[in-house]
Amino acid sequence: MAGTLPPLFTITPDDHAGYIAVASYTFLVLMVCLVATRVFTRWYVVRFVKVDDVLLTIAALLGLVQSVLIQMALKHGLGRKERLVSSSDFTQYQKYEYAAQIMLIAAIAMAKVSLSYLLQSMMSDKRTVMWSRILLGIVVAWAFGSIMALAFQCSLPHPWDSNGHCVDQSVLHYTIGAFNIATDAALIALPCAVFWSVHDPVRRMRVVFLFSIRIVAIIVTAIQLSHIAAAYRAGADRTWDSINSSIWDQIMMNMSIFSTALPSLGRLIVDMQPDVHTFAITNQHRGANNNTRSGDRYAFTNTFGHRFSPEYVKSNSLGAQASVLGSRSRQEDSESVRGLREDGLRQNVIQQTVGFEVKYTTD
Repeated sequence: MAGTLPPLFTITPDDHAGYIAVASYTFLVLMVCLVATRVFTRWYVVRFVKVDDVLLTIAALLGLVQSVLIQMALKHGLGRKERLVSSSDFTQYQKYEYAAQIMLIAAIAMAKVSLSYLLQSMMSDKRTVMWSRILLGIVVAWAFGSIMALAFQCSLPHPWDSNGHCVDQSVLHYTIGAFNIATDAALIALPCAVFWSVHDPVRRMRVVFLFSIRIVAIIVTAIQLSHIAAAYRAGADRTWDSINSSIWDQIMMNMSIFSTALPSLGRLIVDMQPDVHTFAITNQHRGANNNTRSGDRYAFTNTFGHRFSPEYVKSNSLGAQASVLGSRSRQEDSESVRGLREDGLRQNVIQQTVGFEVKYTTD
């Protein structure tokens, strides 16, 4: 038919590389779109990019590089019967597969580090900040140990050559995957435990839901581990038996980045909404002689249930002037925000200062 392009990959009984390509491209495009939306929205709204945004962008770039390496592995035999792959192509396949495994861990680890920094930025209690930093250290240790183990999985000078002297690669990948699942579970449990005490049930469930999305990454990792044995069993057809594990590798990596981008995107959506504060004016507005107004007390409570430090407004007239601090700012690092952070209100930023007058009338 005129104008019809040939297929990028042809599926045959001996060649299933197209399945890996479709999984890789589909989830890669979705991941890039989500991360780009997250970073662009942050910059467009507040003109400020935080550390977790930068780390998330790096994770997306590492994921892109990993997908390119998988594409090169497909070009040199991944997804085909090994008997159809030349010796030179098989050597190239092993090199690209080796590099892709390392890049996979790097991308997932960077996504976890980004989420850890996001958690730290949302917490003000010293104990929870300490636990989030401990979790960050565990993630970094897991990433470093996993990358080193993969880098030297086989004897030098060709650590990618599975025909040389290698460690038990099934055990190696099971160990890496188990710690991957454990750190993901901790990244879910910590924020859920902290924000479960939020008084507003709607906001509590929203925060818990956004961080619980990472359960999908745990499920995908478990599925990926179930296909490891087939790829590394004795006498396995490496290029053919690695199809399923390679497909789930791509899904696992992109889902890890997805589940990192969604909580921060959800947080930004909340920040874009007007912040609702409740306040109460006590009955202390009258002085001792019932004619003067002194010691007026304004107690503000933000939407997450943290109580503002009481503000005392003194006035010699019938009116009292007060200011309301809201959310959303284009200058998050301003002196005002730093002052708020010193008071433990780490996530409140200045939207605008609204002056209002409270008038008292006497009967």
